Amino acid sequence: MFNDKMHGSLLKDLCFFSEHGHGHLPTLVSRLEDLGASLHQPGSDGDKLVTDLVDTFFKCLGCSKMSRQIEKVLVSVPSSMAQIVESQMTVKVQELLTGRDLLHKVSCVMEQSKMAREIIHRHLPDLCCCLHTSIDHILHEESQPQGDATVYTVVKISLQVLQHYTEDLRRAVWLDHDVTAEHLTEHVSLLFQDLVTVLTCSGFTPDIYLFAGTTVAMLLNQAPDPHASVESLRQLFQVITEGCGYCHLGHLKMNILKRDGEDCNRFSELALIKAVITCCRPEVLTLSSNILPGLLDRGDSSSEVPLRDKQLLLTLFPRVLSFCGDQTSSQYHAFQILSVWFKSLHKCLPTIHSDYETGSITSRDSFYLEETLKLIFLNWDSPVDGVATFVCEIFQVVLSVWSWERTNRHTDNEILSEELLSRLLDIPWYAKGKYKLLGLILPYTDINKLFANVCLKGHLLQCMSTNDLSPPASDVYKSSLQQIRNVCKEENQLMVWREAWLEVLMAGLFSDEPLLFRKMCDYWLPLTLKLLPVSAAFLLHHLCELRRESLCEARRRRALYVWLVLLRSIRNNVGLQEQDFNVQLLTEALYSREEEVRGEAVAFLCVTKKSELLTEREVDLLQSGLPLCLRVDSAPFRQNLASSLKKLMMRLRDGCLAGIKKKREKDLVRSLEFLDWLHGTLIDGLLPGTSFQRRKTCLEILSVIYNTLLYVPGSGTQPRGQAQEKCVQIVEYAHHLGLCDFLSWRSMVAVCTCVTDGADEVQELSAGLLMRFFPWSTPRQLGYHPEHMACHLLCSALHLCSSPRPYETQSGALICNIVFVKYACEQGAVFSRGTEGFTCTLTDSSNAHSQFLQFLLTETQKALAVAETNLVLASRESPIHGLIQGITLCLQSLQSQSDLDLPVSLLLDLLKVNVKVIQMTLSVTSGGSGKESCPSFAELGVALDSLVSGEREGESLSLTPEFQFMLSWCWVNLKESCTCLGEVTACLLTSRTGDRATWMPELESVGQVYVQVLTSCRIRGAIEGCRQGFLQYCTFLMSCDDRALADIPAEILHQVMKSLESNLMSASVTRRSAGLPIIVQVIAQAEQRRKQHQLLTQSVVTLFRLASAPFTPQSDQTQDVCQVHALNILKALFGDAALVLSLMPRYTEVLLLIFDGFESPSWAIRNAATQLFGIMVSRMFGPRGKAGTSQKMMTFQELSVHYPDLPSAMLSRLQTTCTNIGSIDSLQPSLFLVLTLLASLGPAESHSTDQIERAFREKISLSLDSPVYTLRELSARAAVTFIPLDSGQQEGLKLVNGLPPSCDKIHRHNVLHGTLLCVEKLIISREFSKTFKHRLLTVILEKSWILTKLRHCPLISAKYVQIIKHLIQDCDCDDSLRMSIVSLLKSVMEGEHSSILQIGTGLKVKDSMLCITHLLHNIPDILTRQCCDWLQSDDRDVCSVCLDILLKMVMKNRHSSVDWSEIQFQIWMLLQRDVGISTLTAAMSLLAEIQLHQLTQIHSDNFTMDNLHQVESQSGSTSSLHAASIQVAAILLKNTLKLQLPLTGSFKSSVQRWCQQVHTMSDPRQTDTFRSAAVKSLLIAGETILTVCVNNTSLPESVLSCLMGSVFNLLEDGDADVRDKAAEFVTSLHWEQRHIQFSDVDCSTCQKMFCQYISAISTWPSAVPMYLLEKTYSSGEVIQACRSNRLNSRSEVLFEQEDSSILSERPLQQEMYHSTVKALLHGNTTMLPADYVSQKTGEILTDLTASIPVLQKNLQNAPIWNISSDSTVYSSIAGLILVADVVVTVADAAVVGDIQSRLAKLGQMKDLHPRLQAMLNKLLSNQSM
Repeated sequence: MFNDKMHGSLLKDLCFFSEHGHGHLPTLVSRLEDLGASLHQPGSDGDKLVTDLVDTFFKCLGCSKMSRQIEKVLVSVPSSMAQIVESQMTVKVQELLTGRDLLHKVSCVMEQSKMAREIIHRHLPDLCCCLHTSIDHILHEESQPQGDATVYTVVKISLQVLQHYTEDLRRAVWLDHDVTAEHLTEHVSLLFQDLVTVLTCSGFTPDIYLFAGTTVAMLLNQAPDPHASVESLRQLFQVITEGCGYCHLGHLKMNILKRDGEDCNRFSELALIKAVITCCRPEVLTLSSNILPGLLDRGDSSSEVPLRDKQLLLTLFPRVLSFCGDQTSSQYHAFQILSVWFKSLHKCLPTIHSDYETGSITSRDSFYLEETLKLIFLNWDSPVDGVATFVCEIFQVVLSVWSWERTNRHTDNEILSEELLSRLLDIPWYAKGKYKLLGLILPYTDINKLFANVCLKGHLLQCMSTNDLSPPASDVYKSSLQQIRNVCKEENQLMVWREAWLEVLMAGLFSDEPLLFRKMCDYWLPLTLKLLPVSAAFLLHHLCELRRESLCEARRRRALYVWLVLLRSIRNNVGLQEQDFNVQLLTEALYSREEEVRGEAVAFLCVTKKSELLTEREVDLLQSGLPLCLRVDSAPFRQNLASSLKKLMMRLRDGCLAGIKKKREKDLVRSLEFLDWLHGTLIDGLLPGTSFQRRKTCLEILSVIYNTLLYVPGSGTQPRGQAQEKCVQIVEYAHHLGLCDFLSWRSMVAVCTCVTDGADEVQELSAGLLMRFFPWSTPRQLGYHPEHMACHLLCSALHLCSSPRPYETQSGALICNIVFVKYACEQGAVFSRGTEGFTCTLTDSSNAHSQFLQFLLTETQKALAVAETNLVLASRESPIHGLIQGITLCLQSLQSQSDLDLPVSLLLDLLKVNVKVIQMTLSVTSGGSGKESCPSFAELGVALDSLVSGEREGESLSLTPEFQFMLSWCWVNLKESCTCLGEVTACLLTSRTGDRATWMPELESVGQVYVQVLTSCRIRGAIEGCRQGFLQYCTFLMSCDDRALADIPAEILHQVMKSLESNLMSASVTRRSAGLPIIVQVIAQAEQRRKQHQLLTQSVVTLFRLASAPFTPQSDQTQDVCQVHALNILKALFGDAALVLSLMPRYTEVLLLIFDGFESPSWAIRNAATQLFGIMVSRMFGPRGKAGTSQKMMTFQELSVHYPDLPSAMLSRLQTTCTNIGSIDSLQPSLFLVLTLLASLGPAESHSTDQIERAFREKISLSLDSPVYTLRELSARAAVTFIPLDSGQQEGLKLVNGLPPSCDKIHRHNVLHGTLLCVEKLIISREFSKTFKHRLLTVILEKSWILTKLRHCPLISAKYVQIIKHLIQDCDCDDSLRMSIVSLLKSVMEGEHSSILQIGTGLKVKDSMLCITHLLHNIPDILTRQCCDWLQSDDRDVCSVCLDILLKMVMKNRHSSVDWSEIQFQIWMLLQRDVGISTLTAAMSLLAEIQLHQLTQIHSDNFTMDNLHQVESQSGSTSSLHAASIQVAAILLKNTLKLQLPLTGSFKSSVQRWCQQVHTMSDPRQTDTFRSAAVKSLLIAGETILTVCVNNTSLPESVLSCLMGSVFNLLEDGDADVRDKAAEFVTSLHWEQRHIQFSDVDCSTCQKMFCQYISAISTWPSAVPMYLLEKTYSSGEVIQACRSNRLNSRSEVLFEQEDSSILSERPLQQEMYHSTVKALLHGNTTMLPADYVSQKTGEILTDLTASIPVLQKNLQNAPIWNISSDSTVYSSIAGLILVADVVVTVADAAVVGDIQSRLAKLGQMKDLHPRLQAMLNKLLSNQSM
């Protein structure tokens, strides 16, 4: 039974949840249900409880979920209390009706409560009176602060009244002689007069007009006589048009008076028309009437409906049409109305056409069809959000109307669908809108004609290679599949699909373009299988055949991937039996080098149609493949892997629950054993020293496992997919078998150590797991109580928080948060600091959480005191930001604890501390000068130098650790304190204690602190951190119901704007106004979250005024002026995707502002205008895409529709700037902007007679003569946009024919170049047929004098060659034409003199060579001779271009184009000539690629190692030449070794030197060029040298160690290409015991394979096991690691240098080396020399003896974060243990016991890392056997 305390607490929590959203709704609902149940218990005093519950109900009206739950309880009260509920509800409703400020609650209660609606029904006249009084008061007052909000509430309630009490109002308004309704009629009449008055007013929000119009229209629709409705509607339109007048609605007589200064409100007409079309019944809409007399004479539309079309619905069409042409502010609603109009028309068609005078809606001369299609094609890609969707709806309904009329009524437009289809197909592929319409029109077209259209298929493929166009293109493909299903018989569907789409599908799936391939897999494949299931078997067979027949490894891999995608989709949707698995292909996929292939194979194994337990084969495959997926650098791969494993876990969960129920023990054990193995593998992947990639992947998968299988008590109802309470059965069953101990001590330590990782993502993932799943009240480690564990956590946290490194302080902050939640909040832990450390006491105190925060605040104040005394020392040993971040995280966690609150005094203290830290930091960065202006970076450096000048002498202070510590201290403290201020503000505003008015000054000061940081800080990281805190600050303030607090952000904005207007804010021009844009943007974003735009609108108006103010020259040009600030702020606002929809109507105004800014004499203003222009171009046209197109490319006609005022403004600029285009001095900068906008447009469908377009074409043609090259380029692009699609061929021929017939006829060279530019842009931007290209090529060749006679201007002739190059790419040339072009280009090249430096010469030569190569690619002999001639040329540029062409041939696998033996010979000869370093480098690289691709088996004997050394010495040493020469050396060494001649001493030295160079270059710290050269050299000669080493021991031993070291380095390289090539090298090795025979194997497997290769050869020299042991552990390493471990030592530098690759994982490598050595010694224990064994034995004993005391000391009372969890210490101890394990197998028995005893002592350390303990236990148990 509920007592009063519990009752009060619950009601308080309910109100708090409704107000702030804090709390757990399911828990509150459960408590509420318990309260309801207690009312039915005998003896309960429920009267007061029910009364209080009703009061709470009305307080919770703002939260519909909560109020409805409360009403459920009130409805179910005992009958004895029902009267109390009703009477109390009545009292509350009457209170609402008498209070004007409570109207919003009336709306809520009518929407949410049936009981309240019944009570309001009895007081309906009172409600109407209240509404009238409220709105009438506002309409007759000039200014009301909350006027809009009140009017909105009134019209909304009016609509609700009409919805809920329809019959009452119908009787009161329309029915005669109803005495009972007379009293209501009076009040309703007054109310509706107010609503009509609202429709005649302007200035209200759109929603008000829409609600008012809907209310009036619904009342009109209630009239029994449709004529009465139409007559009343006619009067209403007349009143709205004139702003006053008389009208009546039934019994309602209304006289609307004219308001002063009010113009006609077009939006109210729109709202009323929409309401009429939506709400009125067909009898009203089809009634013949002319309700809009005179309305179309106002200049809104030049078109009228046919006179014979008199139906109400048809007469509204022109008015709707005119609205669609309005500015963007109302276009959304206008197109929505047009969509609704056509839908209503479709419903009314039978009635409308019953009048035979009414014309066809879709006839050829139909006014409706013509105007609608014009709107559709101009607005299908409208920038107004939602318009494009309505356009599609309109188009769909138009087609439906046409189909109906074609079927039921004669029409002269039978082929409308075919005409529309043809029109759509002629539009360029990049027009996004056409694909939406194509998908809609397909059901109305002949699919045979459609599928025969090659153009459509090409367009769809191009779309699928883009992110933006792939969804609509896929919709077209989906529609075509649906048509195949609808039209074709089932047995013919596969054949039709194969003929239509198979080729296209395969082209996309096997494309070299990654995005196209992925999109086809993601979209088209699933669609094909879903809509045509019969295609599955065919596609599987087809792909297997393609893979079997292909000789290309990449194509085989692609076929395998697609096969897997198909297989997974089939298994997921249809189901697949295990016997249908191709185990060989699956195994190959799991080992594949391609990440996507491995991931898809795992995904296939994870999914099933039904929840089934794992089979034995699935377990084997998953255990083989999953470990290879844990160290992948691709974030999308990790995400997909986690998604696949989530499906697997859900499958296992459901399967195990069913298995337990059905007692399928064998299958259960198998699946649970797999789960146990997977969990253990993931925990091992979290070892100290593993890579970031492995740790992140393992943590993500652990999160999936825990969320799916581990139920957390008290967490309420879990979302679908997460663990439910019944999952406890699975865990208990597994524990009974000794499996799946997910939360073991080993797991806990492994996850805890990840909190101290250097990566934020790993830290946060691990902390999240620790917070949610692991038990902290009962530690799993024996000997530790919760108090001890809490002290250890807090000590570790504070130690990390005192680190100067930000990532370590974040670790400390996360641990602080764990202590706060798991100990302070949940266990009442109270901490205190003593002389010997921390003590913890577990109490029942309800304020332990606030005491912990007070403790952190005290520690922060201490650190702040140190900083005030010695800032340099504080920045290194006690920085503040870690504690501040810890406080921030604790406050964030507290937000979810609805039952916990903080004292206001504590929050205010936190506020003050953060403000003090920020002000101290700002004082430090300004050098203590207290200047208001922002210090420059130089001034910042001087300020910090002055603080650390006494610390270091004789070196640059900016490079010292102290300087780095200080700089980091400044920006991180600013960032964290600003973030913390936002959280403190949120806690203050959601606090249930304290008086807000008392701490309002503190909140105002916080706002000033944010402004100060954003206007006086230059550090970008700090500014971004400040942005987040400021956004939270503004958001919570604006959400506050206290008006004074809610207005603080507006006051800040006003202050900033006022400062800008006074030009008081001045800063360096290089800062781009720094934080000023952030201030305005953040306030606008916070307002946007409240669905308001008032501050944004006011700000933009002010900024426009400031930016357009005249510029006054000043002496200091390095300082910003108000115009620059205004432009930079506008850039931030218009660049914000969340705000841009509200700003779209101002695009034209902004562009005009930019044009003016570009003409400014101030560089700073021009610079700011340029940046804003870039934002605007991106917003209007989207990012640039293929071939210079954009994702939103619009035509000039669309531009004129969307931005009506822009074309005339641009034309005026052109007319001004093109008056004297030939003079550079007279050029206006804004001309470039205008031409850039025009060049971003796309071509129209056909010629337009518009005068403004003609004027644009004339002005652009003038600018083609400009002496500025960039201007001619832009003009050419702009000119091409005005060439329509249907005239492209004619215009192209016209341009070419218009070229001068000879050199003598040239009037101006710039005009000639501009014309050629136009021809080139036209060819590139249009999809001309091969026939036309051939014709155009023939015509252009007639102007060959441009190439042969105009040699003094190579820029023009180069453009001529480029045009030829574009034309021959896709043109069928006969042999004579081909050879004539070759001869022409060769003659020009032979006449060139490269010594003369002329712009364009090099480009002309290069393009000529490319053309010749393309034309001769099918004639290998001639092309080979030509390439040899080029390689023998004395012109270095010709040689260089030829080498580049040949290299691209090799990389594109165009091997048969030339004779590579001859080419290789010429390259060897080239190396002996003086051709320059770059050409030599290219030649050497090409030789290496020829060898790598095995293009020829012929080797040259005329070039030796001595020749190579001579080339290097003569050419000089450069990194690129050195990298290339080592590959040539590999070729020479390989060729010599293959001859099997006796090895000379000099040759052995060359091999040794080469191996050392390769090893040096393979170092991860080397450049990409060197590492790439190293792996290519290995591929060329590595296998040959290793083979010689196995069979010939005369080579130096260092050769093997260098080669093996290079392989291990390259297999874990950070570059994926290098790793893949290293894996290719390993897979090229052969040995007898090789298990994996695939050539496509990933690098992780190749590491193990290379170790297997080493261990499989017993003839290695002793240097091999010795090298591996040294790689495992070196003498003294453990002692050195203990001394330098970062957990227990103070950092001396801010950043640690990484000497290894990011993928390096030493602990795992050590285990591989250990296994390899053990395998080598297994058959030959004498491989290690006795003296070496003796030496290692002594080193091991020495290191064990020295390290054990150090470890014992550092492990004491540190169960988790101790010295053994440091990565360096861990790997050194692990290496020592593994080497000791090897040594004891070959050492003398006398010393083995000493080693074992010391190892046993090491294993007895309780807090040693669990993995090390397990390793020691295994080693000692094996040795005892």
